[in-house]
Amino acid sequence: MSIRHYTVPILCDGAGAATVYATPVDGELLMVRAILGTLASGAVDIVITDTDSGAAILTISNLAANTDYYPRGAAVNPAAAAITNSFVKIPVSGSIKAVVAQGGAAGAGTLHYWVEQE
Repeated sequence: MSIRHYTVPILCDGAGAATVYATPVDGELLMVRAILGTLASGAVDIVITDTDSGAAILTISNLAANTDYYPRGAAVNPAAAAITNSFVKIPVSGSIKAVVAQGGAAGAGTLHYWVEQE
């Protein structure tokens, strides 16, 4: 197993919106670091998904400071019932997509992803 680091710059258009993609990955997502930069502090929203599966990975609302996130999925038993206080790493295969809203005209920031790969 190895851990790979991916850096994705964000540059918003005049309406404060952007859609950015990480290089295609294949593994389990360990961590997301959101760097505010010149994005609109306290207003910017970021929705992160896996492009291949369409699975939701992380929704960030009103980002106000550089923040680390450790997204996880809820674990379930074979009958699809939630296992209390049990979570699993999120598998990703393909590009990781981030849609940014309310980032401010020409706002710029950075997303970092750490992915465990075989």
